[in-house]
Amino acid sequence: MFSIMGYIINDVYLTSSMIIFRNLGNLLYNIGLSADIARTIVKSIGYQIDYSSQNAPFLNAMYELQTIQNNILSDFKKWEFCAASNIVTDSLIPLWTFDENLPKIINKNMYNAIESFVFHIKSMIYALENNQTYINHAKFLIINGIGQTYDYFNHTILDLENCAVNRIETIGDIIYTLIFWGFAALGILLLIVFIFIYLTAKKIDEFWNFFIKSTQIQLMRLKTEAIERLGYAHNTEVNIEESINSSLNKKKHRVRTLIEINFTWRILVFFIISASYYFVIYFYLYPDCQSYMKNRPRLLNNFNIRRSLVSRVCMLSRDVYTPWFNKNFLLSYGFANSNFLVDLNAKILREKNKELREEKLMKMMSKELKQRIFESTNTTTPILKFGTDTAVEISIYDSTNIAYTSYIPAELILKYVAYLQIVQNNIGIEFELADNDSYNAINYQLNIIIATTAVYSIIFCALFFIYYLPFLHYQIKLLNLLSYLIEVLAID
Repeated sequence: MFSIMGYIINDVYLTSSMIIFRNLGNLLYNIGLSADIARTIVKSIGYQIDYSSQNAPFLNAMYELQTIQNNILSDFKKWEFCAASNIVTDSLIPLWTFDENLPKIINKNMYNAIESFVFHIKSMIYALENNQTYINHAKFLIINGIGQTYDYFNHTILDLENCAVNRIETIGDIIYTLIFWGFAALGILLLIVFIFIYLTAKKIDEFWNFFIKSTQIQLMRLKTEAIERLGYAHNTEVNIEESINSSLNKKKHRVRTLIEINFTWRILVFFIISASYYFVIYFYLYPDCQSYMKNRPRLLNNFNIRRSLVSRVCMLSRDVYTPWFNKNFLLSYGFANSNFLVDLNAKILREKNKELREEKLMKMMSKELKQRIFESTNTTTPILKFGTDTAVEISIYDSTNIAYTSYIPAELILKYVAYLQIVQNNIGIEFELADNDSYNAINYQLNIIIATTAVYSIIFCALFFIYYLPFLHYQIKLLNLLSYLIEVLAID
């Protein structure tokens, strides 16, 4: 029982430590954001448009990345059992560099990769402020922020999610195995106890019959002496042997059935209560708890991926719509197949939006979170009037329209970007709510399991001290009394 609780608590501890998903989600979002801002700045310069509004979010992205960099090492220590955690120490992350306009790929670990993003953001800001060449820094941020490096971080998040689920399933298998063996042990114990009861009852039955027979013999001896005296007194003959045999040959007394019933009933009470405890844990309580633990990483990653994809679709759609005028940039007229990338990311975003409606995920959401996603965020912002779920669908629709429209006024593009920034911020808020809600849901299930175990333990202790112990004391006293009487009879 206590080993099962130990594994369950360890299981819950694993899923409670989901800070890594928050940091990786923020990492994914901020490298994508830095790519978007860098691309916007380059375009603005090409169009000779003021880009000063991008300075503050650019700096914020850099500060966020620095915070993530400081936390990433301590976070991953809790996930060393996952193969994906080796990106912290091993140089596995591909990064494009553009020193002297010669593109090449180098591999770095996560800490150094984040350091590179921070360096290039800082360097680009410095270069822009001092009218220096910034294009290589922009290339680094854009190519890596939405390209292979972004995809690598995204796959790492998914790998960690799968690792967490596999770990929970493995621990769950151990718990179910322990519960099964708990059932088996109860069954074996019940069988052994029944055999013991049968043998004990048989011995006690023999004991009682021996006691009764000894008593009868003593009584017959007294009876014989009395008859002999009467015979001497009245000069009569009495068949003493026949009288004794008729008394001793009477049917034996059977007390075994009563003993078996008394013992068996008490054992069955213990077995039924214990079996009920394991049954409730096995079929009701732990499956719900395990379901929450397995789906918590999915829920959190859903918000991470939706947030980053909204930003990515926004950037790609604008990239399709607005060709490049800065001839110094490597990709002079935007990314190849940008329309395809818009459609692909929009499709993934729709799937993630649909995923949120799964019952397994919705069971972990509070009323407040459901309202924000599916109803309203209590804001005057029109795009959030019907919740972020609808807002994301609107953003997909708008992004696709922008990507396939020949002309849209600049003010509408700016309004579109501002609205999507609000959507992204609200998804970030919802991530925090989802993190808290899912944690509380798991803790609630754990508390029910602990309470059930406590009730079972209390009932077991109460039965032992109130029901079993007095019965055993009574049986011991009875056997001691019988032993004493037999000794007395034997002496006589």
